[in-house]
Amino acid sequence: MHNFFSTITFLLFTITPSLAQVEKELLFAVDKLEHPIENSKWLDTNIPTVYIDKYKPEEIRTITLANGYALYALESSASLPLSESSKVPIEVDIVYTHYPISKEDWRTNYYELMANRIKELIGLDSSLNSPQVQWRLVKQTSCTNELQAQSLFHGVVIRYKHSLPKALSIITDVSVRLPILYLPKANLLAANAVDSEDIDNEHLKSILYPSSVYNRDMKQYIPPATRRKGEPGCPTFTTRAHRPRQSLWSRLFR
Repeated sequence: MHNFFSTITFLLFTITPSLAQVEKELLFAVDKLEHPIENSKWLDTNIPTVYIDKYKPEEIRTITLANGYALYALESSASLPLSESSKVPIEVDIVYTHYPISKEDWRTNYYELMANRIKELIGLDSSLNSPQVQWRLVKQTSCTNELQAQSLFHGVVIRYKHSLPKALSIITDVSVRLPILYLPKANLLAANAVDSEDIDNEHLKSILYPSSVYNRDMKQYIPPATRRKGEPGCPTFTTRAHRPRQSLWSRLFR
């Protein structure tokens, strides 16, 4: 019985820190999204806001999902979740219009709508709810009435990078020690001299084309033949080509 209680106590102390660690790894805690009005200050201070004139679609390493004006339901996408592919999320932009300017004039509560949009996206891909992913609020300002605001894009933009295959990731983790190259003093970096206003063409030419590299003597050096004392000379070998030509009769009856 004593061993049983000891095991239970050990498991409780082991599991509790691990659960807390999982909670810390989430960017948006459950209570923050379930009670957005009470956590409005947290949402305003922890998600950076960017103002642009009008959103322009991106095609390189992005996934764009629309949800419409004053709505939060996203269109389905076969690209999510990203964990099923080699794509690693790095940024998420929630794009909408800065209209009405005052949050109190919104038709729906601003914080509830924002929390629902975040929950909708996280529901499609939970890997986006991570401190490793940079979230932003992107507000479009080129609208002065509701009709103009409805014509602009509303949705989310996910930017990603491609992860390395496991074999390559193992190779990149191995440190490679490169040999040290000792360059002559004439091989100076051109960047150190380009900053100077007094540099002339001849000086720049000497840096880019150092004489120690481009003025080499390309003739092959052959050391003089020397013979050690008492060493015999090389024998003279003859080949078939050096033999005198013989007639067919002499070759058959020799």
